[in-house]
Amino acid sequence: MTVRYDEPSLVERAGNTLVRWLAEAGISLAGTRALRVRGRKTGKL
Repeated sequence: MTVRYDEPSLVERAGNTLVRWLAEAGISLAGTRALRVRGRKTGKL
């Protein structure tokens, strides 16, 4: 089975960035939440 991935457009990326920024600021849109995990990017604690 082939999995299709459509890269987000510039408008979609800008919208996602805005929603992420609002969620991190504590403003929820449609139940959005910001999840932060220590060491998630590096794998180190």
